[in-house]
Amino acid sequence: MCFVVIISLVFINACSSKHEKKNSELINKLEQIPAEKQSTYIDSLADAIQKISSPDEYSSFLSFIEYLNQKTESPELQISQLYFQGELFRLLGETDKALDILYQSIPIFPASKHETTKIKILNLIGYLHYQRGQENKSFQDFVLDLKKVNPEKAHQQGWLTYYLAEYFKSKGDYSKALEYCEKLFTIYEILKDTTGLAIACEQKAEILMLMHDYPKSIEEYYRTLTHQRKLARPDTSKVYIQFAENYLKLNQYQKAIDHLTPLLKQSLDDTHFFSQVNYTLGLAYLGQKEINQSETFFHKNYQLLDINPNPINFNSAFEYGKIQKLKGNYRKAEEVFRKITELSDSNYNIAAEAMYELASIYQKKQNFSQANEYLLKHIELLKIIKQREDRNLITELEAQNQLSLKEQRISLLYKDTEIKKLQYSKQQTINRLLISGISLLFILLGLITYLFISGIRKNRLLKLQNLEINEKNEELRQINDELQLINQLLLKSEEKLKTEIETQDKLMSIIAHDLKSPLISLKHLLSIYQLKEKVNDGFERNQIVERINLELSNLLELLDNLLTWAINHREKTETTLDTLNISQIVEQTTNLFIEQAKLKRIKITKAIHPDLTSPCDKNMLEFIVRNFISNAIKFTPEKGEIFVMVKQETANIAIRVKDTGIGLSQEQLAAITTAQKTKPEPGTLGERGAGIALSLCYEFANKLKANITIESQKNIGSTFSLLLPR
Repeated sequence: MCFVVIISLVFINACSSKHEKKNSELINKLEQIPAEKQSTYIDSLADAIQKISSPDEYSSFLSFIEYLNQKTESPELQISQLYFQGELFRLLGETDKALDILYQSIPIFPASKHETTKIKILNLIGYLHYQRGQENKSFQDFVLDLKKVNPEKAHQQGWLTYYLAEYFKSKGDYSKALEYCEKLFTIYEILKDTTGLAIACEQKAEILMLMHDYPKSIEEYYRTLTHQRKLARPDTSKVYIQFAENYLKLNQYQKAIDHLTPLLKQSLDDTHFFSQVNYTLGLAYLGQKEINQSETFFHKNYQLLDINPNPINFNSAFEYGKIQKLKGNYRKAEEVFRKITELSDSNYNIAAEAMYELASIYQKKQNFSQANEYLLKHIELLKIIKQREDRNLITELEAQNQLSLKEQRISLLYKDTEIKKLQYSKQQTINRLLISGISLLFILLGLITYLFISGIRKNRLLKLQNLEINEKNEELRQINDELQLINQLLLKSEEKLKTEIETQDKLMSIIAHDLKSPLISLKHLLSIYQLKEKVNDGFERNQIVERINLELSNLLELLDNLLTWAINHREKTETTLDTLNISQIVEQTTNLFIEQAKLKRIKITKAIHPDLTSPCDKNMLEFIVRNFISNAIKFTPEKGEIFVMVKQETANIAIRVKDTGIGLSQEQLAAITTAQKTKPEPGTLGERGAGIALSLCYEFANKLKANITIESQKNIGSTFSLLLPR
């Protein structure tokens, strides 16, 4: 009995030690990651634990959660922590606790910029409610039950519904957003929350405005005003501005002015509000063609641009500049647009428009060089804006992909339930058929007995035996098919294993053969250096140091080629094609070899056309260029020349490395281009290689959909070219 207790204690301690070690590793790794990337790391952990199948493994993360609860540095980190905890408790089967934790993240949503994590949280909340069987329950009944059990959760449901409406509004799905607005109004109507009702009406009015249904938007703003006036300290200013903006869209400029004019007295304390009122009034007067009045309000915001460069003041300044340009006051217009460009560091849209207006002004003044300069700046900013829009589109697509994956998971669970129902129905059918079969069997037995009595027993038995033999033959055929399939799988596995063993043997053979010689040479040179140090012969020692440096460079190149070859053959290096600046990559790679070339007094001349781009994998391109230049240095004698060229041809971008080295014979050239195995030649100073780098270059070029060409003459030099598709 004591022995069993001791064994149990040892096992518990071992498990505890294992969990503590795992938590320690997670904490150490988190501490090493920069603060701005810690939330991304925690999100990846939350996604990774979904693939763990052992409940014991889930429990091991609980100590890590205690550590996370102490880290409340940023809204992004808080949301990621709550998502991780909610996912973990879901996997542990504690659905209520998971929902409590996830609902805590809802109030933090406005402060966080991690849209993907927000979507994951909302999907997880929906999935957990689905698990609890609440997908078909009416929304109103659900909120009433929630209010009875926990009023705080009902308010959290309100926040959740609000952010769902905001999410669909941001994605342009206005019908879905309006649906959640109606649900939000229902929640706050049940809770009798006047502030919430005002928020729901205002949100609905904003969505209707985005849908260009301005009359209905005005109606909803009037409902908002009604609820706000019931509050102790109503703030109706924003609603009046929204009234004005709706009337502007309906070209009812006087009504917009009537709603905004009373706000001028109370807006002086809030500069942002003051700017918004002035800007909207400026637009209203501009719509009525009252240019001087419009100019007055835009000018007020223009004066605030230095101390408060917000979008409203930028737009006001832009309109003010356009009015000056319209009046022919080009000097003032130029001053306004220059100021906009100076202050708009991050607002590229307004800066681009200001550049265009400046170009237009200089064109009117017939200063075409200045006009052209600002037009080029305008075009450059438009390119930057397009790049940002592309990045935002990629982020949005990633978020939509995450949402789609969650929806697919819920759909699969639903289908799994349906499949189980079908399986149950199928089993019932089988049972009924089995009962019918048994009954039929009894009838057959009675018939056989009757036939036996009648003298036909022998023939019936023979038929039954034949039937049994056929069934056995069918079973044997199925077993034979399965064995053949297993045999094919074993042959494929054996072939793959054989290839991996051959690759490993080849790598070990190359390492044993090609690394041994450089290391022996280095040892020999160091021995000579020690002898020369005793003799105090400084000149010869410097030569030996240069020789050692050269040997080390060759050894490093050999190791790099071996590692690249091993990774490519064992891991099947993936090709990532991105649009890259080819000129910049070749320039940077060439610069790495300047010092190495100086050791052999070789001159490297570059002729690189700037800013040539092509879809390419950076690592593979750098490897090919390094190999071309390294070989050129290796096989070029002292005081030789190497030319590195990049230019654009009709259908390709050509990268050429030309040298004045020892060149290749026709036999060597034929062996290289036909991928025949050849013994690697030593360099002009005895440099060695494994003979695998060039074959890797051909493999990488094939993956990049590029071509390698070689032109060479013995004792004259060689030209290695890489032709990349444009």
